[in-house]
Amino acid sequence: MTDDKTQEELEKDFRDLRARILRATDHMVLPDYPGDTTLLLEFRQFLRDVPQTRTDFAYRLEPQTDREAEVLEYGTNLIQSLDIIV
Repeated sequence: MTDDKTQEELEKDFRDLRARILRATDHMVLPDYPGDTTLLLEFRQFLRDVPQTRTDFAYRLEPQTDREAEVLEYGTNLIQSLDIIV
């Protein structure tokens, strides 16, 4: 977390990152994409739901359930493999 950013700037950064992740994975949710997309679909939905479900979403995303932890781990690995974050 950068201490000199406002809450609004952090929220904008998160929304921008979320948009990049969704764009980068759009092709993976098409019906002809091979393999199981269950975790991918849950991760994308989790990202969409974050502002409504997490008041501190701009700072961190802590899993609240075991399934959420699995989805976040999957998503973290995915966005690292897509070079969205390092």
